[in-house]
Amino acid sequence: MRIPILFTVSLALFSSGAYGEPIPLTLLHTNDLHSHLEGFGPSALLNDPVKGHWTKGHYARLSTLIAQVRQESAAIGAPVLLVDAGDFFSGTLFQALTPSQSPSSPELDFFLDQQYDAVAIGNHEFDARRAGFMRIIEKAKARGIGDRLLVSNLVDPSLSGVLPKKTRSFRDTSSTCRSSSRPEI
Repeated sequence: MRIPILFTVSLALFSSGAYGEPIPLTLLHTNDLHSHLEGFGPSALLNDPVKGHWTKGHYARLSTLIAQVRQESAAIGAPVLLVDAGDFFSGTLFQALTPSQSPSSPELDFFLDQQYDAVAIGNHEFDARRAGFMRIIEKAKARGIGDRLLVSNLVDPSLSGVLPKKTRSFRDTSSTCRSSSRPEI
């Protein structure tokens, strides 16, 4: 997985001014979307700050924000890197669609529509068991976004031919890159 290392090194070089002027970059990050295509909270559609009610979730709101930030970034010449850190699946009844035999996958369609650059597989993507996870991967490949999936700490030799070739575990012994949030690894 050279992308995380390249990205980290690039940020360090650009921010340090090693090659002249800093290059602007906008990093948009989502995580834990949990199939919340619609809002949830005291009022699933509207915020009421007077009462302290805030709607959480809602892909349409997120799409609007992404479009707004992309427009602002374009105005200053900053490229946008849009990533999701996983757990996009599991949390509402919409979760039943993606691992099912149905061609529908609202979460993956959202990533495709919003032009995500990378999407991590989180622990909740395994909630639908092995068969469901396999269908999530198949649907991602069918949508042309399978090569945008990032997998970390996945140790299952039987999945070696399932994940896209550009996607592999950081713990893959053929890889020289190691990554972990635990300092002892």
